[in-house]
Amino acid sequence: MIGSNLTKRLLRNEHNVKVIDNFYRGTKENLKASGLQQENFLEYDLSKGLSEVLVDFCKGVKVIYHLADIVAGIDYVFSNEYDIFNVNIAINTTVALLAEKTQTQKFIYAGTVCSFPENLQNEYEQDDALEEKYLFPAKPESGYGWSKLIGQLQLGYLSDKVNLDSITLMFHNVYGRPSDFSRDKSQVIPSIIRKVHEAKEGDKIVVWGTGNQSRAFVHVEDVVDALFSVMSIQTNETHIQIGPEFSTTINDLTAMIIEISGKELSIINDLSKPEGDKARYSNNALAYNVLQWKPKTSLYNGLKDLYESYVSAANK
Repeated sequence: MIGSNLTKRLLRNEHNVKVIDNFYRGTKENLKASGLQQENFLEYDLSKGLSEVLVDFCKGVKVIYHLADIVAGIDYVFSNEYDIFNVNIAINTTVALLAEKTQTQKFIYAGTVCSFPENLQNEYEQDDALEEKYLFPAKPESGYGWSKLIGQLQLGYLSDKVNLDSITLMFHNVYGRPSDFSRDKSQVIPSIIRKVHEAKEGDKIVVWGTGNQSRAFVHVEDVVDALFSVMSIQTNETHIQIGPEFSTTINDLTAMIIEISGKELSIINDLSKPEGDKARYSNNALAYNVLQWKPKTSLYNGLKDLYESYVSAANK
């Protein structure tokens, strides 16, 4: 989702772009839609380590956007922590070695707010927005959060060693087109959209946990704005959050999607299921001051666009 939209933006602005992917979540259709030429694509599993093929493909690359990792919904994340942690660490190591080998000038890493300490995200009524200074001392809740945080640290050490201009953008919950709507890997918004579309009038939509857990949802086009702008900016900041300055409960999110659908549906909460972090949202002071960034897409409009595109594709 992020990679294909970023590729479109870079190509539209006349940058030369190369893409590496193993299609764990992406698709060849997304790649084709991005406008990338086939000769500028390498199908490669970055968790398998560095190779001459990879180094040769990336010769002359000046900027690396590292978006690759294993991520999915909370059930998958908490059921596969060992595997996710190991694969993400391996991916990060490969990309760091690649940057060193090719003498890349700038490295932009996609981090996550899941790396913030769990105690800052585990109250339903969160008084304070997350700030970048709260990242340490570290205690993420999941193996996924730890793997992404270690990637940040690894990038910092690499930057010191080779004098690399680098930064981590820590994303809140990104959504938009194209999304993974599969039952095993979809995250919360695509999952609920699929459930609502498949429901019949009068059905109940199951929401995991109490539904009071909340997230800060940010549209992929706004994320791409941040990724694109950071390429031409130099800063001493090592990591900046990208997300809205408010959060939305999963119950409210579900009600919004039901309203968009036009169906008469109700919500039922499954208290036996995990709900992950209780609440989080962003203090955007750094994003605004350093990147002149703030989100533009309203949650309702972004959800409406995604729901309608899913229904259109499903009805073909």
